Amino acid sequence: MNTKIWLTGGFDLHVRPAAQLSRLMQGFDAKVELSETVDGPWVCATRQAALVKLKLRSACPVYIRASGRDKNAAMSAIVGCLEGVDCQQ
Repeated sequence: MNTKIWLTGGFDLHVRPAAQLSRLMQGFDAKVELSETVDGPWVCATRQAALVKLKLRSACPVYIRASGRDKNAAMSAIVGCLEGVDCQQ
């Protein structure tokens, strides 16, 4: 499952939001990865340091892919978080 969204939560993905996102993704039986481009490099959404290194900025595109048993729920949760809806599970 793949999608492209815009980081519209009004924040850059720095240390605190990356930690929150990483904790959120650890609750799913799914492999979720993010990238700045469709060609990668892709980073695991459960790895806070890797998320920070992406240097994703507000109003920028984010490519997301998910696989595994909970891929639909994980994708919904990460999209909601990155769009500023909710980063709580």
